[in-house]
Amino acid sequence: MTCVDEFLAPTGFAGGPTGTGSGGPGYSFDGGAPKSSAVYAAGALAMANTGTPSSDGSQYFIVVGKGGAELSPNYSYFGQVTRGDGRSQQIKRRR
Repeated sequence: MTCVDEFLAPTGFAGGPTGTGSGGPGYSFDGGAPKSSAVYAAGALAMANTGTPSSDGSQYFIVVGKGGAELSPNYSYFGQVTRGDGRSQQIKRRR
């Protein structure tokens, strides 16, 4: 998973075991998606998946900027950054 400026920053086991964003941790689960993509505001902590049901695994992301509103509500939502949000907003893609 790659950092996308003004959109999202990967956390956790980002990149999978190969560091390429493919593969997975060797397990998956259904994290439960929200009813609306409105939860993906800046600072939201969610989990990426393969796009199929029950495929959550290990790639978390933090929404930075306003791009989260464009996500479909298919990603498990865990909560909102409540402190230190300035740091997450400073995360930028390495060039």
